[in-house]
Amino acid sequence: MSLLKDWITNFNKADSPTGGGIITTPLAPNFTSLRINVFLNKCFTCHTNRGVKLDSYASVSGAIMNNDLRSRVNNNTMPPANAPQLSAQEKMFLLQWIDAGALNN
Repeated sequence: MSLLKDWITNFNKADSPTGGGIITTPLAPNFTSLRINVFLNKCFTCHTNRGVKLDSYASVSGAIMNNDLRSRVNNNTMPPANAPQLSAQEKMFLLQWIDAGALNN
């Protein structure tokens, strides 16, 4: 609730802790952080209207189970070379999250 209040109060103020109206989430090996920092920013371009959607926890966990997301990320076949790439930290946290059981956290 405090974050929302701060965002409303500081909307469009460049020196605000939320970057002038943008709510940020620190990168961490959990679904909430990875959804905002990785899936929304780097995966949605291709994975919104295609066979493998990554728009919810259910769809991401399905991709882990059915499409072997872990090995595709680990082997650098996903994302494809012409798509936004994961940073080393994003990749590390994504793999850590999957290896820890890919909890909805």
